[in-house]
Amino acid sequence: MLLTANLDGAEYTITPTLIEAVGRSSRDQDLGLVLEKHGLGKLAAALTYAIPYVDGGMSERVAARELGVQPAFGIAILQALRDVVLDMRAVDPYFEHVQNARAHPPAENHSE
Repeated sequence: MLLTANLDGAEYTITPTLIEAVGRSSRDQDLGLVLEKHGLGKLAAALTYAIPYVDGGMSERVAARELGVQPAFGIAILQALRDVVLDMRAVDPYFEHVQNARAHPPAENHSE
């Protein structure tokens, strides 16, 4: 059974990878700032863009633009999430359920 949540108008699967990203926010200034300024929905959306970014299927500039945040901030978020994706891909049994923005863009409009 998978746990999903509606975050800022889009549905996301709550996986250990997302939980790890939230957990790292206390140690990573960029992840902490995205949670503080934009909330959990934006962090979940950023994770969906981090996967194709890490896999080389999407440039960081495109992913940052799609997130609807300042380009430098979006790139910093993606770089922080890169480590989460690389660390969790092998250990998260639900990793394949993390939405991939390349395959299925989040339903919400990320522009602000």
